[in-house]
Amino acid sequence: MPTKQSLIDAIADALAVQQKDYMIGDACDSLNLEPTDYNPSISKRVYVRKRLRNKDISELLKIADKVLMDYGDTNERILEKEVQLHRGQFGNVEQIIFASNQKPDITFDLINHKLNIINANGSLIFDRQILQSEGLYLQDLLDWWQPIGNGSSLYNRMLSSIQSDPEELFYATYYRHFRPLLGDKLPALLPQVHFNYDPKTIKQLGGQRRITQRMDFLMFLPNKRAIFEIDGIHHYSVVGNGGKPTPNPQEYAKMVSEDRMYRLAGYDVFRFGGYEFIDNQIAEKMIIDFFNDYFSGNKIH
Repeated sequence: MPTKQSLIDAIADALAVQQKDYMIGDACDSLNLEPTDYNPSISKRVYVRKRLRNKDISELLKIADKVLMDYGDTNERILEKEVQLHRGQFGNVEQIIFASNQKPDITFDLINHKLNIINANGSLIFDRQILQSEGLYLQDLLDWWQPIGNGSSLYNRMLSSIQSDPEELFYATYYRHFRPLLGDKLPALLPQVHFNYDPKTIKQLGGQRRITQRMDFLMFLPNKRAIFEIDGIHHYSVVGNGGKPTPNPQEYAKMVSEDRMYRLAGYDVFRFGGYEFIDNQIAEKMIIDFFNDYFSGNKIH
């Protein structure tokens, strides 16, 4: 599994191989790396690592591209392989099915790995490619919606797919607060995103889901994806014969196991407890503070 540190090490290896110790400082300056007091004559690799340590993955990938173009790689092509591993972690997205509480009717070509949508069942289908290096912004969604929305509000259309008050507050607070601040640079917050597909219904499975099929919210940042879940009791319960949800340890274990799987695959996964949304004013502040911190850490401004 590629990591931030493995990418830093690969960049440091490439520069250390290609540059003399009295030249490596100029090379780092040309890459706009932050300064350090460490002496490169002691260790060129440590020197470069120190100048890279506060960069995020998206910045490191851009630096890696420039290093490969301007300075070259090791004989073993360590940096090139590391970049391929990072970019292969996600890849570009060809379409997103979202904003619906009904399962779409689909078929899947197992030979050519092609998804065929027979009936969207009220879902929206964003069918423009999402480049992993760029992410998806609200303006991208609006540009896509404009010719097909018949003058209707995309905001209201997405809002109509949300069926819980906490999720609605999360969605509304995000767009109401951050759209005026970030404008075209506002990452799109997609509600009710179909993530996995199980051909059987919960009823056919006896009330026991096998995998989460739909995420509450999904966001595409440059070289990063984030899942946001607002956890009501249904996230860790089973529905009994009387139709009442009952907390279930197996469902909870399944939920946290999936979280680990998505994190290992490179997703950021954030869960918010339903209890955090009892007071709307406190919840709004919590949501705004969270995204301020998250965007600051990911250089979204």
